Amino acid sequence: MSDKELARRCARNEQKFQRILYDRFAVKMMAVCCRYAGTQEDAEDMLQEGFIRVFDAIGQFRGDGSLEGWIKRVMINAALYHIAKSKKSVIGNHQELGANHTETGVEPDAVSRLSSSEIIQLVSVLPPAYRTVFNLSVMDGFNHSEISQMLGISESTSRSNLAKARSILKNKINKLTEVYHGQSKL
Repeated sequence: MSDKELARRCARNEQKFQRILYDRFAVKMMAVCCRYAGTQEDAEDMLQEGFIRVFDAIGQFRGDGSLEGWIKRVMINAALYHIAKSKKSVIGNHQELGANHTETGVEPDAVSRLSSSEIIQLVSVLPPAYRTVFNLSVMDGFNHSEISQMLGISESTSRSNLAKARSILKNKINKLTEVYHGQSKL
């Protein structure tokens, strides 16, 4: 069944096809939500809200692009709404984290030694502002102009938050690399 046909059947509220759509995309969309959420509970809330939005708006899917891409965009918007609504977001604030986050190099193969769950864990502990901008830019491919519009922040704040997120991640990856080499300095 084509994406367009599946969307059409879901738009007619045919539960069998809504279940097919959910089963086909839930795992991938949960991964998207986990990247934005601070906790598993938040990710589950984002996923639920996202699928409610998907089924409410599925009639708007024109089939120009992939259904998965369209659903992913709805999920990202649901995640951003959840972050804003929960008031956990500090997107527009520049925080001083108390740690030295100077730019450091990362061993070329350091990231390749990490599992996907370790990478997701590293990203998940970033402060909400940094995590959100990092995900929008690096993981989802939005530029700073788009991010500034989506989050209601300036482009320079978006760039700053991304630079700080990268710096924090580099430091964490370097620390993990030291542990892997038996040179723990933690």
